[in-house]
Amino acid sequence: MTCAWHHTSTFISIDSNGRVASVEETYRLIMLLNGLSDLERDIVVCLAHVYPRSISASQLARMIGVSIKARTLSRGVLQRLQDNECILLDKLTPRMYAIRINHEHPVLTEFINLCRDHGEELRDYFMNRMDGES
Repeated sequence: MTCAWHHTSTFISIDSNGRVASVEETYRLIMLLNGLSDLERDIVVCLAHVYPRSISASQLARMIGVSIKARTLSRGVLQRLQDNECILLDKLTPRMYAIRINHEHPVLTEFINLCRDHGEELRDYFMNRMDGES
């Protein structure tokens, strides 16, 4: 159950786990997501829902429905997200990276919490896609 409290022009939302999110934090999250391209937004949404898992580029491509062979999910897109501190790329081998959302980014931490609290169906969808199911 979520409750809200309005006091002196500050709106605070308290979720079922006692986490507090202000309207300002929510606004920052919306603006961050709005500033991303469609593909970048798909990546961030997917990674927020499967956090704390790290995934490979081929798993990510399968999860968001793009072809890894068409190079739609290029290193350029991932590099931009890393440069903007939205994702973390851990180099496992010269050609393989583990990709995860930057859970230390204050705005993305709030997004992860929202996904954890309200995104179970989408998380299940992404996890099934990662495992190769349609």
